[in-house]
Amino acid sequence: MQMIRTTLVALLIIAGSGGACPVLASDSTDQPPADLFTGQLNFAIYVADVQASTQFYRDVLGFEFLGYLKQNPMSYVQDWEGETPPTYAAFQACDQKFGLQLPQRLEDEACVGCGRYFFRVNDLEAHHTRIAAQGVTMSPILNSDILKRFYVFDPDGLKIYFAQSVPGAPVDPW
Repeated sequence: MQMIRTTLVALLIIAGSGGACPVLASDSTDQPPADLFTGQLNFAIYVADVQASTQFYRDVLGFEFLGYLKQNPMSYVQDWEGETPPTYAAFQACDQKFGLQLPQRLEDEACVGCGRYFFRVNDLEAHHTRIAAQGVTMSPILNSDILKRFYVFDPDGLKIYFAQSVPGAPVDPW
């Protein structure tokens, strides 16, 4: 059986949303109510080793580490002391949250290292310089009609992009 992988592109706003989520007006009755979505996305990235990936996302990429998820009682802890490795680590980027998740089902294991995630930053060049100083292999800053961006690979080979909109771009991807 051939497995088809779908690439999820998550556009997260690190710079902050600055208010309400804009929606497009529509006369269609098939459309959901305009206030249905908040504009926030909480997602999990499947990783092979939550602790190793936590170190990379926190110390190298600079995301705010909220903690490892402890089950009993349910809470976040900064240091993991369990006999088994942690299965989830929570992060925050401005008002967006995401997690690093150890696959719990066999079919999820195929998703480790898959996908493509874009994080919007305020100063792309400064962030590029900061990550380069960590000794991480990364792309140069790439340009298109709508984005300036660069990428790094996380410990599982997942491509993580950091980007800024190009002033006057014909489309705003955020």
